[in-house]
Amino acid sequence: MAETWALEQVRYNFYVPPVLFDQRDIPPGLSYPVPNKPVTPFPGVVKYLPPDRASEAPKGHTARAQPNPHSAKMLTVYGENFSKMDPLHIFFGSEPSPYVEIRCSEVMGCLPPETEAAKRRPIILVRDDGVVFPSPILYP
Repeated sequence: MAETWALEQVRYNFYVPPVLFDQRDIPPGLSYPVPNKPVTPFPGVVKYLPPDRASEAPKGHTARAQPNPHSAKMLTVYGENFSKMDPLHIFFGSEPSPYVEIRCSEVMGCLPPETEAAKRRPIILVRDDGVVFPSPILYP
């Protein structure tokens, strides 16, 4: 009786800028440097909803809080590993969102680009240090 082995494979797609590599510390057996800051956890986009379809109602304002002037146009982006301590920038193709707010580890709000595009553009997450995390989600 022959045994069958199932192999699992995980593939990550991200870009680490060369400035984050320490060229002196290449581990034995590797031909490439290791980033000097962890790349994980990997943030990811699952879906987005336009303002009229977001499942979160805009928060009402109180005497202390100012209402968000962008809330009428904001997209709600759902995903994973979003962090207020390490905020992300959102790009629509090569165009950055002019405003991004991290609501929790799975929800961000952002303004879409103001220019209309002739074709759909990928939503891309970028950390402050330049690490890029593309997503399969297209806008609009």
